[in-house]
Amino acid sequence: MSVLQQFVDNAIESNKFQWAWDNYKSVVLGLQREFGCKSLMEVGGGRSPLIGRKEYGSLNIKYTVNDISDSELALAPEWSQKACLTFLLRPHNRMHPSI
Repeated sequence: MSVLQQFVDNAIESNKFQWAWDNYKSVVLGLQREFGCKSLMEVGGGRSPLIGRKEYGSLNIKYTVNDISDSELALAPEWSQKACLTFLLRPHNRMHPSI
C-alpha cells in the first residue's frame, strides 16, 4: 500500500461534501507534514488564502497563492508569493458538441 493510500485510509473519514469542506485545511496541512513538502501552491487562493501569516511563519515552507484573476491576486496578503495563472486540460479525444 502506498504512503498516500495509508494517509487517506487514516485521515479521511468521509467523501461527503460537508466533511471535505470542514476538514480541508487539516488534510492539506496533514499531507504537508506527512510528505515533508517544502513548498505549497494554493490554487484559487486569491484574496483569502487558506494559510494565515502566523501559520505560514511556523511551517517553514515556500507558499504561493494562485488565482486566475489579477484583481483577486492583488488582494492577497503582502507576505504571500503570488502566481497569476490557470490550469487548462485538453479533452481526451472526445467529440464535443458545438454550442
